[in-house]
Amino acid sequence: MSASGFQSAGLSLTAPPALASIGAFQSPTVRSWLRAMACTLGLIGLAALFWGVDKYGLRVFALDFSSIRPSDYRMFKNPTTTPMRIFGIPHFFIGFAFLLSSRRMREPKNKVQLAVLTVVGIGFCLLFRRVGANLNIFAVFIFYFYFLIHGFRDDAHFYKTFGDMPREAAATHDRILIILQALQIGLLFSLFWPTYAHVASTDIRRADPILSNFFPASWPFILKLGSMFIPMVIVTLFALHRIARNVDGGLAGLWRLHRPLFMVFVLSLGVLGLAMFGGPGAFDIWVLMHFVAWYFFALYMLDRHPPKEPPKSTWAWMRTTRPGFVTLHTGLVILTALILTVSVYVFGQKASALDVIVGKEAFYYWTIMHVTWSWVPR
Repeated sequence: MSASGFQSAGLSLTAPPALASIGAFQSPTVRSWLRAMACTLGLIGLAALFWGVDKYGLRVFALDFSSIRPSDYRMFKNPTTTPMRIFGIPHFFIGFAFLLSSRRMREPKNKVQLAVLTVVGIGFCLLFRRVGANLNIFAVFIFYFYFLIHGFRDDAHFYKTFGDMPREAAATHDRILIILQALQIGLLFSLFWPTYAHVASTDIRRADPILSNFFPASWPFILKLGSMFIPMVIVTLFALHRIARNVDGGLAGLWRLHRPLFMVFVLSLGVLGLAMFGGPGAFDIWVLMHFVAWYFFALYMLDRHPPKEPPKSTWAWMRTTRPGFVTLHTGLVILTALILTVSVYVFGQKASALDVIVGKEAFYYWTIMHVTWSWVPR
């Protein structure tokens, strides 16, 4: 539809004055992202302290690094991975429990969709396991991008729910948001595919036939990167130009129209870009931030939609009130940490039963199921 078509239909693709007058960093969407990132970095900082004590004992405070605890009996092997699992497992459980008890599950079609997605998720898990799971660099690469699609979709959902997205021409904006998410994923893919392919071709421990042989072996890294990233940048600019034709002010107007979401995408790109230099830990930071952001978003929704009458059961209290939700979430975080503590310090590598719940490898499968279940229509 052309710009004149929108105007004749009584729709405007101009940012509302109330939104255009505030800075991007004052918008609820961006402030929520920054708050979640600040809390995430705080959790990682605390985990880093535990990591030092876990690895070196109290000698870490005396800067004595002469000996370390055996890795099989260390809970904090990585300052980013451990808090991600401690907060992620409650996130998965609460998300699925809330989905099952939601009003939409009263509709037969949604129950069928959930059953189908469960089968699909199990199929993805079996496929992931068959190709080597977390020991296969290509499988891990696809795993992270599967989660990125989920994460950016939720960013768009937050953006709309917080009220930062212009209300006019809602259907048109929804299509634009889908395109923006696709472009974001495309840009990240064009950066990380050449990077992972280069690592797979130069590090025998991470060699993968799909990644190692994708580019000619004689190509330097800069050529591999440019061969995918530059075309994707061109595609992105062309797509943005096409979208901006229907927006007052062109590309600048498109930025003003969806400035909070663009800012979140740019900030996320910066965090994820660290993974090109610092490894998967940057992905873990972004995943943990997703869990933290959802926690704050849940509190926002509970404050916005309080129960019309006092809850009649403990579950209803946990599901519909802020104190109940905080109690549920905090309790599950503590329980997960306790199970992980017992698994590591008591059983070490022999904790096969507990590892099904809190193990590093199991976390991949819980994540795959969680992301797949999230496709049930909201």
